[in-house]
Amino acid sequence: MTLDSSWTTRSANNQGFTGQNSNGAWSAQMNSLNIGGNDSGSGANRTYSWSITFQSFGKQQFRTAVDDQGSIFIDGVKQFDSGGYSGWTLRETPNNFAPGTYTISMSSANSGGGPWGMAADWVGVSLPPPPEILTFYADPNPQNSSVSGSPLYSTTLYWTSNSLTSITSAKITSNVDNISLPNSASGNTSITNLPQSSNNNTPATRTYTLELCNASGCDTETLEVNVRNDNTPSNTWTTLHEDIEPNETNATKSIGTLSGVDMVVKVETTASAVTFSSSNNSGFSNPKYFTNGQTIYLRTTGAPYNTDISNLPAGSEFGKFNNKVIPVTVGSLDAFNVTFQTKKPKIKEDFDFSSVTGIYPYEDIDLIVNDPQLEFYVQTSTVTVNDVDIPVEIRSDNPNTQVLINNSNTWKNIREI
Repeated sequence: MTLDSSWTTRSANNQGFTGQNSNGAWSAQMNSLNIGGNDSGSGANRTYSWSITFQSFGKQQFRTAVDDQGSIFIDGVKQFDSGGYSGWTLRETPNNFAPGTYTISMSSANSGGGPWGMAADWVGVSLPPPPEILTFYADPNPQNSSVSGSPLYSTTLYWTSNSLTSITSAKITSNVDNISLPNSASGNTSITNLPQSSNNNTPATRTYTLELCNASGCDTETLEVNVRNDNTPSNTWTTLHEDIEPNETNATKSIGTLSGVDMVVKVETTASAVTFSSSNNSGFSNPKYFTNGQTIYLRTTGAPYNTDISNLPAGSEFGKFNNKVIPVTVGSLDAFNVTFQTKKPKIKEDFDFSSVTGIYPYEDIDLIVNDPQLEFYVQTSTVTVNDVDIPVEIRSDNPNTQVLINNSNTWKNIREI
C-alpha cells in the first residue's frame, strides 16, 4: 500500500516485477518512471497492479505514458487511456473517489515487438465543489400535537444535497441542540425536545441550522419549526349545579368554555353514565375532545331524593340535598369535582282532618284504659297525603292516635311528637 502522494509505477507492484527499460524515443519521465523491457518477435499484452491510498475526495489526477498503447484501471474499472511514450500527459479520473485504499492497474500492448513500457505518477486531486443543500424541511411542521389530546414535542428533520460531493462533516444546531450527523448527502433525524407553546394560541418556534461541509467548503440552510402543544386551560369551571330533579335523565349542564389552549384537549371522567359534548343536545361521549373556545357540556342522570331525615329540626318542611359528585379531567389539569345537586324533598304534610265522633274503628278499643266512662272514639275522614316527596314518619301529639293507610284493614299506632 502506497500513499497517493508518493505513488509512481516504480512503486512496488503486486506482481513483484522490477524491470526497467530506456529508449531514446521516450520522454524523460517515461525513461525515469517506467517498468518495461524488450520483446523479440511478436508483441505482448501486459497488466500490472499496485495498491494505492487516496487521501482526499475528488477526481484523481495522473501523468502517464505508455509504449505502445495502454490504459489505467481503478478497482477493475477503466479510467482513461495512458497516451503516447514520447510525452507526459495529464489524465483525470472521470468520477470522484473517496479517501481509501484501491487497486490501480496499468496495461501495455506492444504491437510489434521491441521496447515496451508503462509509466505513471499520481500528481493531485481535483476537489469537488462545495456541497449544495437541495432540501431541508420538517414533518410535521407545524406540530399541532395529538388528536388524542396529548401534547407532543417531536418532529423529524429531513435534508438532501447534491450527490457530487463527499460530505466530511454534517450537523444540525439550534439554541439547545448540537446534533452530529452521518457524513451523507441526505438523511433525517428525529427531534424530541420541541419547546412548550404558550397559552395564547401563538405557536412556539425554534430555528434549526443544517451545515454540510466537504474539502472545498460548507453550505448552510435554516428552518423554523412551529409547535402547538399547550393543553393547560386558563379558565375556571362551574362546579356546582343545583335544583336537579330526582333521577332526572339526561340532566345537562355547561361546566364552562375551554380557553387558553392551542391544541385539541381531552375531557374525561372515571364516573359511569357521564358524557361530554360541545352541544347541549347531541354528540355526547366519554372521553370527548375539544378545541379552544368550545363550551363543555356534561350530561348524566340525577341522583334520587335523599331519604335521610335524621337530625333535622322539628317541624322541618324540607329534607336534605343529595349530591352526585363527578370527577372531571380537562387537558393537563388535575381532576376537579363537578356536583349535580338533587333538590331537597318536601317532608311536611299539611293535614286537614274533619273530626268525626261516635265512629268506632275497632270494637271496644279503650282510648283511656280502665275507664269505661271515658271511652271516646274519634275517626277522621279520609285524607290524601300528597305534599311530601319521600316516605316520612307520621307523628301526633296524642300517643293514642292510630292510622289506617290505604284501607289496609290494619290500624297502626303512631309515635308521639
